[in-house]
Amino acid sequence: MSDTPFTEVETDGPGATSSDGSLVAPRDWTSSADPSDVTERWPSESLYRLLPMQQGMLFHSLSGGDRGVYVGQVMGRLPLDVDLCAFERAWQRVIERHSVLRTSFRWEGVDEPLQFVHEKVSLDIKIYDWRHLPAGEQQDKLMDHLIDDRNRGFVLSDAPLMRLALFRFQQNEYFLVWTHHHALLDGRSRVTVLKEVSRFYEAFSGGQDLDLPPPPAFRDYIEWFYRQDRTAAKHYWQQNLAGLAADDSLRSFYDDFPLHADDRYGEQKVEISSALKSSLQQMAQRHKVTAGMIVQAAWGLLLSRYTGGLDVVFGETRACRRPVFEGTPAVVGVVMNTVPIRLRLCSAARFTDLIQDLRAQHIALREYENTSLSDIREWNGISGVAEMFNSLVVFEEFELDSALRREGCTLWQRGIQRSFPAHYPLVAIRAGSMPESGACTSCSRSR
Repeated sequence: MSDTPFTEVETDGPGATSSDGSLVAPRDWTSSADPSDVTERWPSESLYRLLPMQQGMLFHSLSGGDRGVYVGQVMGRLPLDVDLCAFERAWQRVIERHSVLRTSFRWEGVDEPLQFVHEKVSLDIKIYDWRHLPAGEQQDKLMDHLIDDRNRGFVLSDAPLMRLALFRFQQNEYFLVWTHHHALLDGRSRVTVLKEVSRFYEAFSGGQDLDLPPPPAFRDYIEWFYRQDRTAAKHYWQQNLAGLAADDSLRSFYDDFPLHADDRYGEQKVEISSALKSSLQQMAQRHKVTAGMIVQAAWGLLLSRYTGGLDVVFGETRACRRPVFEGTPAVVGVVMNTVPIRLRLCSAARFTDLIQDLRAQHIALREYENTSLSDIREWNGISGVAEMFNSLVVFEEFELDSALRREGCTLWQRGIQRSFPAHYPLVAIRAGSMPESGACTSCSRSR
């Protein structure tokens, strides 16, 4: 297969890959290097700022000593008798379409980190041939690979910040692992990328080509973001978080959380029964709220129970896909943002009072949902290593697998799932629309 971009990998041990590089943990974004060196080495039109969300992910990836943080994996079985050449061409075409998939980061010798878009990158797809192994051993080696692959991380100054691995379990069956850094893509963007890969694959495998409209540029969204006046946002967040003295330390909870074999991340999944789904749906309709608000109210009560506090705060990840900028819904990049959600509880409060409080809060913060956490911290006098919150609620309206099936993506019809460790000690994820609900709680003990 020397004439293809595929690399056959020896199967001596789990997760055999090419040598990985080391990451530098900077004390600051700047260094003694001359900033002019950066602009001389790379064209200015290919070099631009990061969104604050990207900056946070980059900082934690470089400074935390855990190279697996914010490294995501998407996994799934490919169709039987998949056309590997068409598969590779489809990925390469999508990489050419979206600049963020050709992006690396620069943080030394500059006042703030920058992202650099490479004109061209090649994606090396590694193939692991495990047909000779028993099914049980295949699964064990796959789990070992997933852990090793995530902990390997990325050299963030090199592109592409993604890699593909195919595991051949049977003669005509391949299992895909797509590993990438979260500073490139949010959930909506992953769906777009996988949908386009499927569409190009369908065309190429049928001997056809496909011409899609040019996508909106991520850089244009970033430039729009930094042109916004933050005066009203500053007033809102100062008023909303005034007097905040929350302490949601969850050490007593996540010390006993079941962790994966690498002893840093744990995960628990719960399927919601049909009866509970129906009750939640009826409750949401009756009180004119969303299911996500009910989940958040329950999470706030849980935090209060474990911390003993009546003023609790947790993070919420928001898609930020309202059409405030032309092309926002279709931008491929990190458009999402995390903001604090505050709940004040008292012994006389009813659960319905909490969800109405959340409803009012959600309506009010729509205009300010893309405010950076660094600005919110600064405006409220939170400095140093103090944390505003130590848990995060991610409410996903759809599961990745279901979304791609509904789009008719034939490449992903055999099922696909994803895993994304974050730097927060505790993350609660609720995924799927009401007919297909489930909940997942992830824990990181690395902090």
